[in-house]
Amino acid sequence: MKKYVALLTVGMALQCAAMDASEIKAIVAKPHDDRNIVPELRVLTLGREFEIVASSGQPGGPLTKHAPVISKDKVVEGRYVVSEFQPENTPAPVYEVVEYDGGEGVYRSWLLFPHGKVVEGVGVALSEARVVSWTRLETPYGDNTQSVSVVKYTDDGGEWNEVIRNGSKIVFLNNGRARKVK
Repeated sequence: MKKYVALLTVGMALQCAAMDASEIKAIVAKPHDDRNIVPELRVLTLGREFEIVASSGQPGGPLTKHAPVISKDKVVEGRYVVSEFQPENTPAPVYEVVEYDGGEGVYRSWLLFPHGKVVEGVGVALSEARVVSWTRLETPYGDNTQSVSVVKYTDDGGEWNEVIRNGSKIVFLNNGRARKVK
């Protein structure tokens, strides 16, 4: 029953709040300020710089290991965790803004891609285990794709597994680790 309630909560929350590219850029432009941090953000790994190593590929085939990427992170207004990273073969950085929505009891994430596309996600946590299950109703992997991922956060980084699907067909898999550098 708890799983059903969590999925229902995530589904309803995905239909609520939205943040556009200009709002994301405005938050990204603000300085690091972790005073009065929202306590629920401490479930995430907080740091200033991470090395990310990821692998991806199609189901049934080998996963391709990608070159390490550096993510520069900060906390803004004690309310947002902001990440800036540039995956290989991407012409400019990708930005992510994460916040905790206390009214809904969920985490919200917005990814801003170089071409201006914003992809929204919603996560529910097992706070004591520092695990967040994320869902996105669209992805950069094509029309009608959705993703589900599970991220385990630690003080030193985190690791994740993600499934991208189109309807009931799994079309892509991602996994990786982030290691705190600073």
